[in-house]
Amino acid sequence: MKLCISTLGCPGLTLREAAEYFASIGICALELRGTKNPSSGTDVTDGGEMECLAPEHAGQTREMLSSLGIRPVVFGSSHTLHIPDPDGNRLAAFRREAERAAAVGFRYIRVFGNEMPDDATQDEYAARITENGARAADVAAACGITMLLETHGTVNTTEKVARILERLGGHPGFGILWDVVHTDRIYGDDVDDFYRVVRPYVRHIHLKDQHRADNALCLMGQGDIPLPRLCRRLLADGYDGYFSLEWEKKWHPELPDYTVAFPEYVAYMKQYVGEASK
Repeated sequence: MKLCISTLGCPGLTLREAAEYFASIGICALELRGTKNPSSGTDVTDGGEMECLAPEHAGQTREMLSSLGIRPVVFGSSHTLHIPDPDGNRLAAFRREAERAAAVGFRYIRVFGNEMPDDATQDEYAARITENGARAADVAAACGITMLLETHGTVNTTEKVARILERLGGHPGFGILWDVVHTDRIYGDDVDDFYRVVRPYVRHIHLKDQHRADNALCLMGQGDIPLPRLCRRLLADGYDGYFSLEWEKKWHPELPDYTVAFPEYVAYMKQYVGEASK
C-alpha cells in the first residue's frame, strides 16, 4: 500500500513546507494541487503561476523533493476536456503545465471532464471529451507523463465513463483517477459495475470520507464509505498506484486542520488497510 497526500489539504503552505510536513509523518509521495508562492505569499492553483514549477526553479524543486524522500506523483491541473477549444489556446496552456510538471518529475497530470452542457447529447459529450482528451493525452505522452481523467462531475457514471473508455481507453498517454467520494454519491455500496468498468484504467485514487445523509466530508472512518473494503479489493486485484488523501480544506475551510487530518489518515490506513510501503 502506497500513501500520498494532496496539497489541497494544506493551503497556506509552500511546497517545501508541505513536503517537509509529509516527510515528518511518514508520507513519501505528494500530489500538487495548489501551493503558496514564497515570494508573494499568495496561494495559487494554476500551474503557470506556481513558482516551484517555473522553468528557472524546476531543478531546485526536484532536488528539494528528492532530498526529503518525496516522490512527485500527480500534478492537479484544472484543465477541462468538455470545453471547445477552436483556437488551441486551452491546449497550449495544458502543454505548458504538462512540460513544467514533467520537468519537476511528476508522473501524472490530472484533468476533468466536468459538467455535461445542457445542449449536448450523451454521444456528443463523450465525443467532445474523447477528441479533446486524445489531444491532451498526446501532449502529456510527448512530455513523458500520463494524463489522468478524474471521475468527477458528470464523468462519474458507469454509462458515461464506459462511452469515453471505448474511444480513449487504449491511448498510451491516458488513465483514470478514481475519486471514491464522487462515485459514492451516486452508487453508495452498489459500486461493482462501475468498478469493473474503470479498474483496468485506474492509475491513482482519491480517498476521503463523507456522511451520506448530507454529503458532508469528515475524517477517515467517521463517515459511511467502506474505504478499507475498497482499498483491499484494489490491492487484491493488483492495483499498485497510490492512495491519495484529498482533504478539501482549500474549498471547505471549516474542515479540521491538516495537522489533524493528515496524521489521522496515515494511522487509519495502517490500522484498517495495511502497512504503507515506499
